[in-house]
Amino acid sequence: IRENAFLKIGKHRIKVKGIFSETKGMEGKLESIVTPNIVIFLPLEISNRFVLKNYFDALEIKVTDIDTINETDKKITWLLKDLFPGRIFSTVYAEKLQKTVSHILDQFNTIIFIIGIFCLLVSGIGIMNIMLVSIHERRSEIGILKALGATRKIIMKIFLIELIALGFISGLAWFFGGMIVLLIIQKIANI
Repeated sequence: IRENAFLKIGKHRIKVKGIFSETKGMEGKLESIVTPNIVIFLPLEISNRFVLKNYFDALEIKVTDIDTINETDKKITWLLKDLFPGRIFSTVYAEKLQKTVSHILDQFNTIIFIIGIFCLLVSGIGIMNIMLVSIHERRSEIGILKALGATRKIIMKIFLIELIALGFISGLAWFFGGMIVLLIIQKIANI
């Protein structure tokens, strides 16, 4: 397709007045919402020939001054609610989408934080249980250490070093395991 060529839509021939330069946008993921790469813009009179409905699904409005987007959004919403009472309208623009996505990500981060706290609590209880069982089962070893002259302080240090090593190694294992799962999810989701 080139400028001044004719495009055939059904029985109608439509002259191409201009072509938008290609933009990156979301590269194929709901691209028509973000970029004009796969969209045809027609004048209202011509589009009425193809669309057999008496309403619009969407209106696209271009704002000349980026600083007036919020004000324009409020005016459009007010005007539509005034013209069509009882109907539900929503407006979308980049800043609003960014705020919505940011809000969703903040909620997701909060949920992940709560899950992390819960996991730390459970793992702490698990390590405590393992150490109590370990001390109970190793009473004879503790007796031998005391017979060789080890004080309570030295025995406590031995168990604390084992506890720290166990916690550190298991923490590293879960960290790297989580990173691998994250990489797999990113690969699957194509992020």
